[in-house]
Amino acid sequence: GNLRIQIMPESWEAHGEVPVAPTAAQKIARCKCSCPCVCCHLCGVFIVLPWLCLIMVSIMARSSHPSWCGDPLPAGAAKSQRHEVYADDGTVDWTSFVNGWNPACGALDGNLTAIAAKYAKATGGLQLLANDSGFKNNPWTPLSFKQFAVTEVKHPADEALPSRARTIQTTASAAVVNLFFMPTGTAEQMLFLELQYEICAYFENPLGGLPQFRLYKTTKSPLGETDPFVQEFVSREDNGLIKATYVAIADMYNDDNDGTPGKVQFSVVEIKGCQIWSGTLVFLIVLLTLLLVAHFVILACLRCKCKK
Repeated sequence: GNLRIQIMPESWEAHGEVPVAPTAAQKIARCKCSCPCVCCHLCGVFIVLPWLCLIMVSIMARSSHPSWCGDPLPAGAAKSQRHEVYADDGTVDWTSFVNGWNPACGALDGNLTAIAAKYAKATGGLQLLANDSGFKNNPWTPLSFKQFAVTEVKHPADEALPSRARTIQTTASAAVVNLFFMPTGTAEQMLFLELQYEICAYFENPLGGLPQFRLYKTTKSPLGETDPFVQEFVSREDNGLIKATYVAIADMYNDDNDGTPGKVQFSVVEIKGCQIWSGTLVFLIVLLTLLLVAHFVILACLRCKCKK
């Protein structure tokens, strides 16, 4: 109970006794320690919390899936992204592209020759096609109406990446960057972020083959719209699932800001359905949770005091 007996030094002398310091075992016996109880509760949290995190991640992943994501590809996927261009069956209305320009990139500012001159450093002076032939048939055409994931972000010459590209590289390694290619644009889903891109126009191929360069524009992103920039198609492999590589060429990929466009190379692979959260990211979330809980358990036990 709360009864406490205190022996004064005088009584020790009166009885001829010499005080002896209590042993560790006697101290433990006299104490009612709350540590075990606290630790038990926290250990329970230590076990339950990671599972709760996994459930939350699963729910968030499902809620982040865009309408075009699924295996097989959902019906009307392209129409849900560009209802003014695509029908339910994926057929394209080319009416707005007959002059070679995608109106979703904005009004045609001047003529195509003047616009092509702005990107001469990136394309080597190629002219823009003044018809819709580039949209209808190009190296990206086999990728249309398919889902892809970014597998690699690097410099084409294996040089150091510019700062903006390093951010993209880091993001692509932690989370899955999902892409849905369409003949006139691209939809992207990365975690909770939805981005949209438009293909503005195609540059002619001086050798007479399919156009290898196109003018591309970000129309929706956390940073807002960007000015159009150039993309160059590099390669494509088809071994059941398509693998493709292309290069983005833009001033924003040059940290020197000297007017010379920088380059970043992207590699993508065809996927069936979307994986919003990468296994690496989920592992890091669970590991961080375990470490945090373990930290609080240890801290609570170390600061726990015995009550006499």
